[in-house]
Amino acid sequence: ALERHYGERLEALELEKAALEEDKVTVVRYKDLLVKQRDLMVALTRRLHERDSWLLEAQGEVDAAEARARHLEDALDLKSLELISLQRVALEHGVPAAALEGLPEHAAR
Repeated sequence: ALERHYGERLEALELEKAALEEDKVTVVRYKDLLVKQRDLMVALTRRLHERDSWLLEAQGEVDAAEARARHLEDALDLKSLELISLQRVALEHGVPAAALEGLPEHAAR
């Protein structure tokens, strides 16, 4: 009976050992999977940072272009006002309106 008891106990220990070995393999597999996931997340984060940098740079270029466009529009408005003023002075000093006809329509007012 004692021999049978030890045999059963040895068999139970062998099964437990096999289960532990299987668990170790599973843990290693999960660890490898987590490492791959971590590496993927690091790569994606790096790409997001690169994209963010590119977007910030592009936004800066857009802002600069918009500022330049506003500046040019303001300069155009000033030149148009100067032209209108000069046309009025010319008309006041006897320059015929027909002489001013080749000028842009908004400036001949």
